[in-house]
Amino acid sequence: MTALLAGLALFLGAAALALARGLRDARRRVAALEERIRALDATPRPAPDGHDLATIAHELRSPLSAILGYQELLADGLLGSGDPHGREAIDRIGKAALRLQRVLDAAIEVARLETGIARPQFASAAVDRILADAIDQGRSLANPPALTLLIPDSPLPPTPTDPARLRLALDLALAAAIRATPDGEIRARAGSAPDGTPFIDLAGTALAPIPIPAPADPIASPADRPAAPLLLAARLVHSLGGRLTLVAEAGATTLRIALPAHRPND
Repeated sequence: MTALLAGLALFLGAAALALARGLRDARRRVAALEERIRALDATPRPAPDGHDLATIAHELRSPLSAILGYQELLADGLLGSGDPHGREAIDRIGKAALRLQRVLDAAIEVARLETGIARPQFASAAVDRILADAIDQGRSLANPPALTLLIPDSPLPPTPTDPARLRLALDLALAAAIRATPDGEIRARAGSAPDGTPFIDLAGTALAPIPIPAPADPIASPADRPAAPLLLAARLVHSLGGRLTLVAEAGATTLRIALPAHRPND
């Protein structure tokens, strides 16, 4: 038993050292990447195609998986003490990594859709239920603003959409809205416009009301470029025949996802 414990201690010590080295290497790589991004930011350029998105996402997934694995070991107390401040930091690392993982999953999904590898799986869906589930998850994020779900007066008719991809787009949009709005209240509701168009609104956000480019449009200048999660959310919504917009309203910004009332190929 003593030899087993000694071997386990050596393994955990080596794992902790590897984690520290991995984090230092990750910081160097992130700094180098940020420098390249700053050098490129001044020049408008075409949006990356699906193959580029898939390559970028897969390159980032491997180190992210390692970070999540070590974070789970730390969270379980296998690589350190149970100090409350340390555990809070570990929890933040895990949530940040999971948010990044969501972005990478969306990038791969957009790549699959835009290269024709996959197609939307349309079905009759309860958009208000999808929104309610996304709000529940949003409330679990670190220090979110107040999230209020406005219940429609009457049940909404089923909407023809791809529920899984709509939920992914909504998660990205909600995460971007939460990050931009540390204070205040985000009011979420699903409804139907007078012409019958289904929509989801996230009102009261502090997002900048800038145009969201279509997939074929060049990426805007740095000052007007939406964050990556919003761009990916917009491209997912576009693949479903809908549109994501940001509109200034009453001193805040409303993020709207408008969906087609009928399947795009009908």
